[in-house]
Order: sequence, then C-alpha cells, then structure tokens
Amino acid sequence: MKILTLILPTYNAQKFLDKGLTSMILPAEWMEKLEVIVVNDGSSDNSAEVAQQYVDRYPGTFCILNKQNGGHGSGINAGVKAARGRYFKVIDADDWVDTDALMQTMQILEQEPPVDALIQSYRTHDISTSPATVKTIAVAPPSQEQTVYSLEELMDGPYCTNCMTFHGLTYRTDFYRNQHYDMPEHVFYEDQEYSTIPLCRAQTLRVLDLPLYEYRIGDVNQSVSSASMLKRLDHFLTVERRMLAFEPNLIDCPDGAYAFWEHKMSKFLTDIYRVMLIRSKDKRIYRNAAENLTQEVRNASESLYQRILPKYEIFKKLNRLHVSDRMFTFMLRLRRHKSN
Repeated sequence: MKILTLILPTYNAQKFLDKGLTSMILPAEWMEKLEVIVVNDGSSDNSAEVAQQYVDRYPGTFCILNKQNGGHGSGINAGVKAARGRYFKVIDADDWVDTDALMQTMQILEQEPPVDALIQSYRTHDISTSPATVKTIAVAPPSQEQTVYSLEELMDGPYCTNCMTFHGLTYRTDFYRNQHYDMPEHVFYEDQEYSTIPLCRAQTLRVLDLPLYEYRIGDVNQSVSSASMLKRLDHFLTVERRMLAFEPNLIDCPDGAYAFWEHKMSKFLTDIYRVMLIRSKDKRIYRNAAENLTQEVRNASESLYQRILPKYEIFKKLNRLHVSDRMFTFMLRLRRHKSN
C-alpha cells in the first residue's frame, strides 16, 4: 500500500512543475510507497507534457489526472478521490518539498500509530528579494514527552497553530474522505477552509518539527498579492461565509474545535479587513462592506464577534486616517521589534 499521496493541483505551471516533481524523487524502496498525482486542471500550456516525463520514468509513483478547469479546490477534490496513499498532502504546483524531509516523514507515517492529521513545520521562500529570503515556520509541541495530541491540547500550545495551515497539514485519507466534504470550485483562498473545517473533526494529531513544504512567496502574479486580493474580494467572502456557516456543526466536534475554528476565523477575518480597509483605494465603499461583514459575524457567533471587534475598530480608524498598506506593514514590523 502507498503510505503517502502528494496531490498537485496544476494549472499553467510548466515553468515551476519540474522543480517540484524532481524534489519528490526518492530512493527506489520509498518510491514504491509514494504516489504523486498531478491534477491537470485544464492547463493550456505544457504542464501535462512536463508531468508525463515523470510518469514515463516512474510509472509506479507518478500519474496524471486530466480534467476540465474547475479551480484549485476542484483539483483537491479530484486528487483525494483518486489517492491510494494512507495519508495525503496537497502541494501547489509552483512549490516543492524537501526531499530528505519527505523520506523521513514517510518513515514516521509508516512506523507510528495512525493519526487523523499531521501538523508539520515548513519554509517560505520570498522571491521578491535577491537572493530569496528563506524563513522557517516552526511548530513547537506542547510537551517533549508526547508526539500525539488532541485538538484541545494543541490549542493550549504557543506555536502549534503556526503550522495548522495548508502548508503544514497532512490528512489521513480515510479520515478526510469519511467527512464527505468537497472543496468549493472556481474559488480562490479555499485553502483557509481546507485547513480549518476538516481539521475541526480530528481526534488525534501528530506534531512534527521537520520542515517538509517549501512555499514560494513574493510573486506579484500569486493569488496572495495585493492586487489579486482586491480583485478577488468576493472569493474571500465566499470562503468566509462557508466557514461561518460551519459554526453550528462545532457542537459535534471534539473538545478544542470551537477554539481552533474561532482562532482560524479571527485570522482570516483580519486578512479580509486588511484588504478592505487598508489595501483598497475606495475607502468609503469598502468601509461599508466591512461593516456589513462584521454584522454577519455577529449574527452567526457573538463569541467570534467579540474577539474580532477590537481589531475591526483599529482597522476602521486606520482606514479613516488613509494609512497605506506599506505604512501598515512598517507599523507591524515596529511592533514586533519592540515586543522582542
């Protein structure tokens, strides 16, 4: 049986794909236990041809799943349905993995008792600087004597939530499938939902401070660039509303799920407020939109509303002062410097 499936939702990524796929080549004994699915999401470039070279060389490990364009979420859905691995991890087509860490991670997944999810450190590579600035997003287990935790225990740890994200997350395939949960299609920023809603149901989580995912940032063409975020604000709101609508289901989730959901929602709403109130040029229109969003939150969860209200009030004041995103970034760095 395959231990791990790596799913690569791919759309017009020919110039990045080779680096990512090369990083997934392991010694023969581990290639037999690894599956790499390139989900070709209707690419119009040569992404499929690049992937085919790896299928030809390693037919027992690499495969291509061709489909009509449906967006990143649809690529995850298709990959999960096809996955043969005991666990699966999603890797964006313009990113890559640490090859040694991949093999070590597979060893742990094979040898240790099964868990619902693996929370793992990762690295960012900011290509807006030359050379690229590399930063490790670390995860710190609450206890040195323990490696498997409940969600409640992890929410008490100071650094675990740093990696409870798309890039730090690996799911046990059966656990994820049994939720019968499909990601939205043709929607950006659905990674927030992917790393929140299924994880709320996890009973057992392993913490591993071994950076596996190499996350490329700083590209103006990425969906997380300021221009892309403003253009796709409706995508933010679609995902936010789907996550907000999950709130009534938390009563059936393990202890700690509500605190985790609230933490992730608070961070996501902070990102949305920054887009609306700081990065936008039309301060008045987006001010009204932010007010409507805040009322939506209040109607759904008074607890979450009280948590985000102080941040919302600060963003609203900065908006009225016409603080730019560059100035806001400087203020954040200054605050972090003083706190250190």
